[in-house]
Parts: sequence; structure tokens; C-alpha cells
Amino acid sequence: MLQYLLTASAIWLLSLVLFDVFLRGETYHGYNRLYLLFTFLSGCIIPLLLWFNGNRSDPYFSQIFSAAQLWVKCLVLIYSAGALVALSLFTIDVLKLVRFYRKSTKSKQNEWTIVETGKQHPPFSYLDILFVPEKGSYSDGEWEMIINHEQQHSIQLHLIDILLLQLAWIIFWFHPLVYIYNSRLLLVHEYQADKAASQQPQEYGRFLVEQAVLQAAPIIAHSFNRSPIKNRIVMLTKNAFPRTGTSNLKLLLVLPLTLIGLLFFIKNSYSENKIKAGGADWKKVVSRVVDIREKQDTILHHLRDISPDATLLEMIVKEIKAGSLTAYSNRDGNFTTKLTIDAVNEMFPPHFDTFILTDPLTDKKATKIAKNDFDYASIHKYRILEEWIYNPATDKTEIQIKGISPLMNFYGCDGSFHGHRAMFSVRYSDIKNLIANYELYHPNNSLASHIWDDYFNSDEEKTQKE
Repeated sequence: MLQYLLTASAIWLLSLVLFDVFLRGETYHGYNRLYLLFTFLSGCIIPLLLWFNGNRSDPYFSQIFSAAQLWVKCLVLIYSAGALVALSLFTIDVLKLVRFYRKSTKSKQNEWTIVETGKQHPPFSYLDILFVPEKGSYSDGEWEMIINHEQQHSIQLHLIDILLLQLAWIIFWFHPLVYIYNSRLLLVHEYQADKAASQQPQEYGRFLVEQAVLQAAPIIAHSFNRSPIKNRIVMLTKNAFPRTGTSNLKLLLVLPLTLIGLLFFIKNSYSENKIKAGGADWKKVVSRVVDIREKQDTILHHLRDISPDATLLEMIVKEIKAGSLTAYSNRDGNFTTKLTIDAVNEMFPPHFDTFILTDPLTDKKATKIAKNDFDYASIHKYRILEEWIYNPATDKTEIQIKGISPLMNFYGCDGSFHGHRAMFSVRYSDIKNLIANYELYHPNNSLASHIWDDYFNSDEEKTQKE
């Protein structure tokens, strides 16, 4: 919801700035009306592309909201109260119109139903019903101006715009840009009606000023004195002059600028934080390092069914050499660069120990060199590559292991420790069934035994909870 409001606000703000700079003072009233309606609806609809295409919730904001549920409930309560007040005001205006219609004198004039309320208010209309204080209080010229003015509201279908904005006002009662849109569009309505109804601008302007002192009409009706009277009189004088080249240039300039802005927001709605994977909306690849000596107070990390001293790494290397498992370069996080068996063998060279033996019979000393296999038990740290996927259906972040890499100590030329270096990588999906056949156990604690696959997944679940 926060993302929706931010995107909608940005679209509305950009559109209103362009309107005020280029179009507000021009006489393209029909174009201005379409521009305001189009950009307002765009601000309502374009963010829905982001909402309904999956990013209805951000996992970070979900965590924040879950930690502040009281505040969220308070905000929902405040919003509901505001929407209820707005709906109540709208209902009161509707009832006011109904009361005027029922308790007033009615007559017909062509397609119009004239309702004489006997109260002091400016003329206003709703559909084909015209509300006036008293028909006889107006001169023939004034009555003709009123009929022509309100008829333009009916012909132009301005009521649809008003109802749309009233609905938006109820939903977005807290949003100031909705009120600005409402005032701009109602003013354009009056410009359109004034332009078509005013054959004599001076007399029409004088009549507008006379009506300005009366109280306002219901918000869902077309009121003769609505909008700033000064602006309407100024626009009457502009309507009397032909449009200039500068006005036409503004019209041509604002359209591409608005379309560019809307296209930017459409592209942003589809691309920003939008990585689709199995119906999920958000994913991120992370890595962590585990030391398998630190689980279940296990000092040794044996695998049963291989040998009493076989380690996880030894089991993996054995399968690689047998050709049943593929090793990948440690620089390739996408598992596309395969390593040959010879390349893997070079990572586990034997080490040679030199020592001196003394013959007990001859007392002669001889130098012996003993070849020892690689010490697999020295490798006990692994880098786990994970994919964190946010699922909006469950509002949870699911963690999937992509691969693991054994880490060996890396030393400089001076013998100083420089950290750990990944030897190679294997896909977790390739070894998952393999390691499920072997158990991690402590020689002196059979209760601590569990499957290697459970070991990695239990650590994964712990990370997810944290």
C-alpha cells in the first residue's frame, strides 16, 4: 500500500505541475479536462500494475509492520474514521438534494425540471433538474444565461467527473493532491459552461459577481457560483481573443512530457524489485559460512557408511572422482563453468613428511620421506549459497540452498593467515539425495546423530527465523 501511494502521488504531482505550468491559463478547456481525467486515472491505475502483479507487500515492510502492529491498527482505525466522515458528508449532500426536490415547487421547461426552493442560494443543477430560489427573481436575460450554462454541464456530462472525484475523495480523503485535482477540474467545468453560454461577457461577468455572495450549493451539483469568480471572468476575456502560437506550442509540448513521465512509471512498476521466480515476487541471493564442528557439540564430523574417519568433503570428492557429481568453479555463482576431475585432484595434493631414522644395529642414520594423503578433516568450513524468495501468498521469506563450497585456509608467503578461499562449488540439488544417505554423528554421542541434509536445512530454518 505504501508503494501504491508513493507511485500515485508522484504521477499526480508531476501531472499537476505540468498542467499549472503549461495549460492552466489556456483556453483549451476540453483538452484540459481530458488531461486532468487521464492523468488522475493513470495515478490510480498504474500503481495497481505493481500491486496486482505481485509486489503487494515488501518483506522488509512486512517485518516492520509485524513489529508495530498496534500502530498499524491505529492507522487503519484513523483511515476508516476519515473515510466514514467523507462518506457521511457525501450522503448529507445527497439527502439535501432529495429534500429540496420533495419540498419545493416543480415545473417543466423543455427538457428541464425547474425546482423553486424558496431559499437563498445560487442556481445549480443535477442531471436535468435545475434548482433555483425563485424563477421570477431573474430577468429574461439572466434566466437564459442560467439555462444555457447549466445545459452545457448536462451536454458535457460533467456529472460523471463529479461522481468520480467524490468517490476518490472518499477513498483518498487524506490526500491533498486529490483536493487539488477536484478544484482544477471543477474550474475547467465552469470554463466550458461559461464559454458556451456567454454571448455578452460583460453582462455575464456582472451576473457571476452577483451570485458569488450566495451560499454554496451541494458538492455533487453544478453550482453557478462555484470556483473562483475572478478566474472565470479573466477566462471570459481570454475566450474573446484568438489563440496564439505560444498556446499551440504549449499544447504540443505538454503531451509528450506527460507521456514520457507515465511511461517511466509504467516501466518502474514492472521492473523495480520485480524478479519473477515460481510465482514469487522478490528474491535475493545470499551466502553464509558454516563451521560443521559447531553443530551438536560435534568435534569430529564423520559420515557413516564410508569409513570411520570419512568426512563430508571426502565423500563429495569421492563422488566427483567417480563422475556422479559435477564440480564448478568457485568464481561462478551460476554453476556454468565445470571443473575437470584432474583440476579437482590438483586441489588435494598429498603432503610429504621428512624424518630421520636410526638403525639400532648399525647406529646409522638415514633420511626417509613419507607420502601422506590430503587431510580432509582439516576442511570444516563451508560457504552456503542460498536464494531467499519472498512469497506474498504466505507473507513469508522462503530459503532455498543453491550450492555449497568447501573453504580452505589461505596463507601468505610469510605464513600469515589471509582468510578462507573456496575450493570449488557443487549444486545442492546434485548432492541432496547423496548426502541424505549419510549421517553426521559424534563417536561418543549417538543421540546427536542426524542426516546431513537435515543438518543444512535445520541451519537454514534457524536463519529464516532469525
